[in-house]
Amino acid sequence: MGETDSELGRIELCEQYVPTLPWIRVPHLASKILGTNLRRLDADWRQTWSHGLVLAETFVDVARFQGTCYRAANWIEVGITQGRGKKGNRYHHRGRPKTVWIYPLHRHWRQRLTAPEPPPHPPRLNETRSIGEVSKPTPGR
Repeated sequence: MGETDSELGRIELCEQYVPTLPWIRVPHLASKILGTNLRRLDADWRQTWSHGLVLAETFVDVARFQGTCYRAANWIEVGITQGRGKKGNRYHHRGRPKTVWIYPLHRHWRQRLTAPEPPPHPPRLNETRSIGEVSKPTPGR
């Protein structure tokens, strides 16, 4: 994701290649694409799943790339995998270790990820009340 392959003139995004024409020059294109996607990620996730994200994670194949655009975009390299992949409910050795990169999406991401109980989810959009709406009293109270 986001790695530039200058010989082939393309950028790899989400395991797919995006062709770039050789005469088009955009400085720091991979970082711009990463930044644009990160700015949308939390809102898109929240709209679909009714809760936000605190951290983005990606993997870079060390045999092919160095993770330069992630480093330039302030991602944090946290380690290297053992080269296994998941298929169904089982893990299989694939022999291609990858570096693991994270990008915090929330100011207190460490506290949120290590909290004993996750914070309550915000109400779904259709569950929120409009201004002035009064809740009905519960019988027996």
